[in-house]
Amino acid sequence: MVWLIDHDLDYEMTSKVILKERSIYLELFTIFTNFEVRDTVTQAEQMPRPRHIKSHLPLALLPKQLWTVRPKIIYTARNPQDVATSLMHHYKYLQGFRGSQQDFFDGVLADRLDCCPMVRHVTEFWRVLEQHGDHVLFLHFEDMKRDLAAVIRKVCEFFGKVVSEEQVEKLKRHLSFESMKENDSIVNRQHVSEWVQKMGYGPSEFEFFRKGQIGGHKAELPQEFLIKLDSLIKEQLSGTGFVFRE
Repeated sequence: MVWLIDHDLDYEMTSKVILKERSIYLELFTIFTNFEVRDTVTQAEQMPRPRHIKSHLPLALLPKQLWTVRPKIIYTARNPQDVATSLMHHYKYLQGFRGSQQDFFDGVLADRLDCCPMVRHVTEFWRVLEQHGDHVLFLHFEDMKRDLAAVIRKVCEFFGKVVSEEQVEKLKRHLSFESMKENDSIVNRQHVSEWVQKMGYGPSEFEFFRKGQIGGHKAELPQEFLIKLDSLIKEQLSGTGFVFRE
């Protein structure tokens, strides 16, 4: 969405250049150390402007220049229960996690996994809006699922772009879960299949785009863990004024 909006809806280019080349995942080469992954930090430095860079790093690990140079930043929050569900599958099938499910749950509750601390990761960015609201846009994954057109308009306004309703509808179709799941320019299914097989699993055991739903944790995570995670979320949200979407 962001790349297309900032590049005046250049769908032709999106079909020629895969997303990971258009929008660099900053810390990717530090995560998949068992594979031949390019130095994504150097790759980001050498990109032509306007550069599009994505990251899961917490605020403390991001460059301090974000707050002096003041580039446009879009932060997307998601309910931690659903984040944990997605992360569980990625840890197992893409990163080779060999521990038990309980080991994974313990890691979530102790904030010792990639993308952690889950709650503070979100609330730290929520707090910077007071001083940096002119160049930081805060979004919710759940809002995208419920009213994608409204989120598209909000991002267009953030970038100072004027779009017609027809353009919004076309982009909405392009960004639908069904469309993205079949779009190899977003995630190369052959590469994902190779990664999964190197982790010791069959290519049919994992899909990068699994369900794309709100509340999937209710069917996949045990109630005992969800109760503990809910308690942790409430504790860490106390006094922040922030509320996760359900």
